[in-house]
Amino acid sequence: MDQGEKEKNMKHTKKYLLMCIEVIAAILIIFLIFRLTADTKWEITQYSDASESQAIFYTITSNKKDLVVIDGGVTANAEKVKEVIKKNGNHVDAWILTHPHPDHIGAFNEIYAQPGKIKIDQIYDNGLDYEYYDTLDREWDNIGTYATYLDLTSGDSRIKHVSRNTTLEIKDLTFEFMNTYDEISKEFKEDIGNDASLVFKVSRKEGPKTMLFTGDCHSAVVSEYLIKEYGERLKADYVQMGHHGNNTLPQEFYEYVNPSKACFDAPEWLVNGEQFTTKATQDYMRTMGAEVYDYTTSPNRLDF
Repeated sequence: MDQGEKEKNMKHTKKYLLMCIEVIAAILIIFLIFRLTADTKWEITQYSDASESQAIFYTITSNKKDLVVIDGGVTANAEKVKEVIKKNGNHVDAWILTHPHPDHIGAFNEIYAQPGKIKIDQIYDNGLDYEYYDTLDREWDNIGTYATYLDLTSGDSRIKHVSRNTTLEIKDLTFEFMNTYDEISKEFKEDIGNDASLVFKVSRKEGPKTMLFTGDCHSAVVSEYLIKEYGERLKADYVQMGHHGNNTLPQEFYEYVNPSKACFDAPEWLVNGEQFTTKATQDYMRTMGAEVYDYTTSPNRLDF
């Protein structure tokens, strides 16, 4: 083969390679455009606690690896929470802590202290004043876990104390907050540790479903306030039952919510124990037409 033919073949080869590169680049661009413009699909998941205790641990996840964590359970549940976060790329867009009881912030404390590869963008809590709480805390409050939380997160600009009637936009999710710690919740001083829980409704801009989270609120005075203040705005397709569904908010409250699905953050012993009201509450929710979920069937996944 003479020099001219060699040069000609090289030109053809280069042209072919350039065409291949252009085709591959075009495919990648189309794929990226598809990923960016494809409909975002969301899912809410309720998890049991690894310690078999009552707790709260939910995630709101999308097919694009967006992740919102709600509470997380006790300290012993930290590894389970880490595994879930790892599956979602070790990135938490927002972590919402409903109130500072050990079965809600214990796992968070453990992960915050030793995050490893986990990155957390924002952290939202109810801003409960420690000094005030210390004058009212009950035997079940275990306030030392909250002291640890405050020490760990002191000065962290990612911590936001959510005010009542705040609306947050996280990705294409909207969070409407109806309860928190403030002058109003000081009226709930019989059990402020629980009744100052964040209560919020989450919805999607393009989504057909809504979910109401009530933390550990359970007192009639909280129910009366929420019904009076928000009324029809409490209605939601799904509800996280206050106080794990045991000694929970009055039936009138759930009649306002009128959910199709009710999530009880309760292990088997809390559901069936004769000293608890959980089973009776589940039966009542079923008479309302709600499908009941608890830890015996977890993880429970709700289309959102």
